Amino acid sequence: MPTLPGLPSVPITRSLERTGKVNSITGAVGGYVSAWPTKRLIVLGDFQYIAVDLDGGEAAVTDWRLAANDYFTPKFGLGLQYKYNHFRQDKGALDAELSGEIGSEGTQAYLTFRF
Repeated sequence: MPTLPGLPSVPITRSLERTGKVNSITGAVGGYVSAWPTKRLIVLGDFQYIAVDLDGGEAAVTDWRLAANDYFTPKFGLGLQYKYNHFRQDKGALDAELSGEIGSEGTQAYLTFRF
């Protein structure tokens, strides 16, 4: 258990409490597309946007990717994709809790298997 520096073993304790409703409405929009421009190459794309209404604010997730897989054998291939993921949480102007954003994006290479 952590203690305060310079004080003889005074423990620091915190409690975290978060509640939610399982029957709240969640809006989600998305799509998926794929095409085989050649016998060995598949091009993929997908998109998803989810919005959630929270007590005193809202949150949203945006997630999409563009990918291409080249199958150098009938079952194995290499893939390259660009992936984007972004999370945002907004609170009301009078809410003392923090709002914020976090995201990631970048290119990824991977092995792919078709069975």
